[in-house]
Amino acid sequence: PYVNYVQASESVLAVNGAITGFDGLLKDYPRVEDGTFGEIYFDRVVQGGTSLSSHFCRIVDETLDTALRSMGSQYECNIIVYPVATSDIGFYEALRVHWQNGNKNDIVVCIGYLNNSVQWCRVMAWTDHKLFLEKLETRVRELETLEGKGELLAATILDQIRAPGDAGYLRKPMADYAFLASDIRMPLWAYLILVPFAWLMSLTTVWLFIHD
Repeated sequence: PYVNYVQASESVLAVNGAITGFDGLLKDYPRVEDGTFGEIYFDRVVQGGTSLSSHFCRIVDETLDTALRSMGSQYECNIIVYPVATSDIGFYEALRVHWQNGNKNDIVVCIGYLNNSVQWCRVMAWTDHKLFLEKLETRVRELETLEGKGELLAATILDQIRAPGDAGYLRKPMADYAFLASDIRMPLWAYLILVPFAWLMSLTTVWLFIHD
């Protein structure tokens, strides 16, 4: 069975005070919802205080959705674009903590965006292809603005994912993070439930053994 050791481990997310100062800009991870006609809908544009048009969001959503229907299984990826109204690149660390590093197949393109200008870009993804991260971040910054560039932004992301070699995307297997299992801690409530349950099961086993 699949286990996301990264989200469960305490050490990976031990970034003291990372969220401080960004409360109003941090949004929850988007939920999967039922669409108007019964289809599954996933909001791929999450705005953190920005005011990009609904047209921009729709273009990015539709372009990415259409592409992922054919390439999602091949590249095992899920794309989210997160424009945020701050020039402070430290927001990226806050988002990483808030979303617990995202899901295993997420590619989260986080863009600092103020005054219709791209301030910075960081990409959150579980991959060993560092060149992919660097190139995608550079190409997004080179767009300079997102106004009227929804289709271009989506095309840029998709093109970089498909790039050959280390410049393209390859998801890191969660088995590579199995060593983090030793760092996983159960919450107190789980102990309070499991310990009495285990004790009861032991008594039941003994009783059945004696009366068998």
